[in-house]
Amino acid sequence: MHLKISELKRGQIVYECERGVNIQLRITRGSHRAENKEGWYDGWRACARTTHDNSKVVLFCADKIGLAYGPRLYNEPAYLGKTR
Repeated sequence: MHLKISELKRGQIVYECERGVNIQLRITRGSHRAENKEGWYDGWRACARTTHDNSKVVLFCADKIGLAYGPRLYNEPAYLGKTR
């Protein structure tokens, strides 16, 4: 099932799936509203770390304009084969 950035919760395991590769991530900061004082950004953010080595930090962002575009996040691997 495809997940929205606005639905991510801390501790949740998700998979970013792109071009035949599944990357397993653990959400370290759940989705939260993000905006700046100038008003040009208004959207959602969430932070994650890779689970295989816990060293890579990933920041997901989606603003009101670009909610249709962004990472392909799922609650299970989308592709058969190796998961990183």
